[in-house]
Amino acid sequence: MKSSKKKFKNFKSFFVVGHYLTPVLRKTIIEIIKESKKYLEDSELILIYWWPGIERSQLSKEASKSGIVVHEIWMAGPINQAKIHGWYKNFKHYIKTNIKAFLKIQKIFKKNSKFSCALTIFHTPWYAELLTLLAARPRALAVKFFTSTEPFVPVHKKIAFALNSIFLNRLVVNSNEAKKFAMSLGHIFSKISIMRNIDIVARQFNKYKSDGNVVRKEFNIDKKAILIGSVSRLDPIKGHKTLIECWKKVQQKIPKSRLLIVGGSIYGEKDPYLIELKKNVKKNNLENSIKFAGLRENVNDFYAAMDILVHPSIFDLFPFTILEAQSMKIPIVSTKVGTIPEMISDGKEGILVEKENEHELADAIIKLIKNKNERKIMGENGYKRNTKTWTAERAAKSCINLYNDVIERKWTEDYEC
Repeated sequence: MKSSKKKFKNFKSFFVVGHYLTPVLRKTIIEIIKESKKYLEDSELILIYWWPGIERSQLSKEASKSGIVVHEIWMAGPINQAKIHGWYKNFKHYIKTNIKAFLKIQKIFKKNSKFSCALTIFHTPWYAELLTLLAARPRALAVKFFTSTEPFVPVHKKIAFALNSIFLNRLVVNSNEAKKFAMSLGHIFSKISIMRNIDIVARQFNKYKSDGNVVRKEFNIDKKAILIGSVSRLDPIKGHKTLIECWKKVQQKIPKSRLLIVGGSIYGEKDPYLIELKKNVKKNNLENSIKFAGLRENVNDFYAAMDILVHPSIFDLFPFTILEAQSMKIPIVSTKVGTIPEMISDGKEGILVEKENEHELADAIIKLIKNKNERKIMGENGYKRNTKTWTAERAAKSCINLYNDVIERKWTEDYEC
């Protein structure tokens, strides 16, 4: 790690982030931006909204309160999504919105032309990335942190990612698995570096500063009942269908067990996938034992209420929920996809099963429910594995080092510190 002294004069970083973030990621982004301000002239936030009409993000309020300059940009994205929410007016409005967004971003960078500016993309859809990369000039460099977990993307997205990669100085991933996946999605012109200190996210979770009783009381779950939890966005690749199917067997063996599904999507209660999941729960007469909590601010309390975390993903790269659960000393049952086997040793921090195998998943859950001592040992093992010195300071320094190397035309592939 290089010196912690301020490294750049007249240098600013603009962090580009989408409006829809979990409470944990909101806090993480704010911490990294605040920390990076110590080494640069300043760091500001460009907050991207998918469509005009979307309610102002909580991230905007929290970042502003933390002393971060926030630029809010309303773009026009997927039309089908906009029609569900009633945001779409007509094609003329669609084009006008994106031209306006382009000019606003362009104005931000022209206004800061006396500085050397870094564009740091964290979490935005492909069309927002492309528009921002085209508009954000003049700039010294552009870096993107790869966060996609879509196993399959249409051809037009792959073409867009390939175009985006032309304008990027560096693409940052958190594992070799993610590197291969990024290339398969179209990032074919990118220089790629691995930066593994993203588990700063998990540092926000503390078993002893959380109250699981609040959650159990809200959902009328007895204190003695074994509570299984799932924490992820609502998306078919996260394997909720398999989890609900396996729950029939779990309920037959252990009727007093309860399942709490935590997470939401940009569609809210109108989400077609959520509607389908609830239909499956009703069809299988599992309404008394399965509850949907939606997107929550107090995720710590939900973890504190759980005895076991289940992560049944069909596809995943580096799921934060595993790091979070390990920080809370929770044993984990997960599918062995992506880099998850590097995060969990089967039989030590949890149990790994094959994807989309409801019988194997049910057996693993039942095994842990019946063995309290094994749950405790696995939870402690996960905590020990995950308690390293990752901090916002280290994450910011790694990011600054990356800027340094790009400017000096060096290519450092691994930024693990």
